[in-house]
Amino acid sequence: MRDQAEMSVLRRKTGTVPPAPALAAMTPAKAMRLALARAGDEALGCIVGLRDLKENRGLPDAAMSDLPDMALVIQLNGPNGACGIAILCPQVVAAVIEAQTIGQVLTVAAANRAPTRTDAMLVAGFLDFLLAGFAALADASADAPPLLGFACGDPLPDVRAGAMTLQEAAHHHFAVEIDFSKGAKSGKLHLIVPLATSTDISVGEKSGWSEKLSHAVLGSTTRLEAILCRQRMTLADISAFAVGDIVRLNTASLDRVSLSGTNGKILMTASLGRSGAMRALRLELGPEHRKNPPATPQLAEP
Repeated sequence: MRDQAEMSVLRRKTGTVPPAPALAAMTPAKAMRLALARAGDEALGCIVGLRDLKENRGLPDAAMSDLPDMALVIQLNGPNGACGIAILCPQVVAAVIEAQTIGQVLTVAAANRAPTRTDAMLVAGFLDFLLAGFAALADASADAPPLLGFACGDPLPDVRAGAMTLQEAAHHHFAVEIDFSKGAKSGKLHLIVPLATSTDISVGEKSGWSEKLSHAVLGSTTRLEAILCRQRMTLADISAFAVGDIVRLNTASLDRVSLSGTNGKILMTASLGRSGAMRALRLELGPEHRKNPPATPQLAEP
């Protein structure tokens, strides 16, 4: 202790200060770890971690040799017509859907089955959030992957169909091993995007991480659900449904339709009405949105 005190006095007298510790550089692995954690928290409400990240560069055919069976394949649409694909194994798909629908990730391994369009819709919100976060964070690394501006498009029938959407040019392939809810489920996500593409979104001068993330998220698509009501029924009652049966919705109200995001959280309420020949919702914004209230169309009586 005495030696340390004497050293501190000596440094003050000589004007020397120990150098500040260097900050660890941002790497794709660190960016993916942070992006997964944020996407899990915001989109799924569960812990999502990174087990491993492998990167390769080459033609699309080289990336197609080690991909999971029965995978969900989603086209990724990027800026200036760029196209990539995301490939999710059945365990990742099941974990994302379980977290959103039942609020937890089951420890039982998911069965291998052919993915559906509904699977793609349920996964898209989580994947879009992950892509936007990873692109914004990794943009600070020396070897930034070209993911800025990519978002989920349409699901594709299989891996072969996904490969046919890619150009015959060099691509960046990320093989991401993901852990859900501290080991309840784990699986692989593959991201394949073109290596040479103009993915810099014009936002003027270089801005910070929050501005880049905001721009990437606001440019992506999302899915909202209008919920007229929620009602509990027994499985026996549902199994007995027949054509022409009338289901009474005890708590339904046309003036109190809930609008929720992909994570099931209620964002705002709305009134159900009609706009021309289409059903429509008139949004009811809270006080924080009423400083400059948007014009809302008048709806006809439902």
